[in-house]
Amino acid sequence: MKSMKMTGWLVAAALLASTPVWAEPTAAQADRIKQAQQDIDGIASKSTDDRHVQALKGKLNVNDEAVTRLREKNQSKGWGEIAAQAAMAKELTRFNPGAYADTNTALGAIEERRAQGKNWDEIARDIDAAQFDLSKVADDVNAVRDEFRKAGEEGASQASANVDGAAQELRQTQQDIDRTASTLASDEERQQAIATAVGAPAEDVKEVREENKSEGWGEVTVQLALAKEMHQSKSAEYASMQAAMDKVEELRNQGKRLEEIAREQSIELRPVLDMANRVRDAFKTRAA
Repeated sequence: MKSMKMTGWLVAAALLASTPVWAEPTAAQADRIKQAQQDIDGIASKSTDDRHVQALKGKLNVNDEAVTRLREKNQSKGWGEIAAQAAMAKELTRFNPGAYADTNTALGAIEERRAQGKNWDEIARDIDAAQFDLSKVADDVNAVRDEFRKAGEEGASQASANVDGAAQELRQTQQDIDRTASTLASDEERQQAIATAVGAPAEDVKEVREENKSEGWGEVTVQLALAKEMHQSKSAEYASMQAAMDKVEELRNQGKRLEEIAREQSIELRPVLDMANRVRDAFKTRAA
């Protein structure tokens, strides 16, 4: 009899040992997911949508159809919400493949409850408190966050290289302008060529020229092109061309290099280079 009891206990223990056990979904686990969401939203702008999609597909095993669905339904909520919903759906298909055979079916259950205003732990308990492992979801969303961060760092490195390359080209164009300027008949002709190429009033060209007589027409062109780009891309900060011109003059007087200005002001140098190249070409055409 004692032997039978012992055998029964051993069988029960073996069954318990072979059964996965985890804590019921908690608000603390949901908070981990929310924090990862916020992290993702904070760094998403540093890389491209293509890299975001790759991260979701790679870490959460979602297909193109599911990604499209998530993006369409969460356009105003950000990539953090998209990643969290996809991770929740992945967990749902893991422990209940019979009812949720694919990601799209699982997403329907998640979306329905999110629309009701439920938090991640509430959704998990609502679906299956005993089986839904919210810690796995938190781990998955954090893995997506890490991929976003990696993509952002790679993007920043590439952007930095692009800025450096554009700045180098811009300095070369500046020198070309200075070499060609003397072949034009008058300052009025030079000012008009710059005004037309940059898309700035001739009065602005004249003003910048007065401030940079010893620097040459290349510097005049660069300053005007920088101001134009700052005015166009940061209109909230530089509502007028004059405000942008004043800022560029201030930065150049401080000895700031082109790449330093671009990074400090968060502007692209390629449009500036395009404007400067148009000035160079206009000078060459008029000189011919």
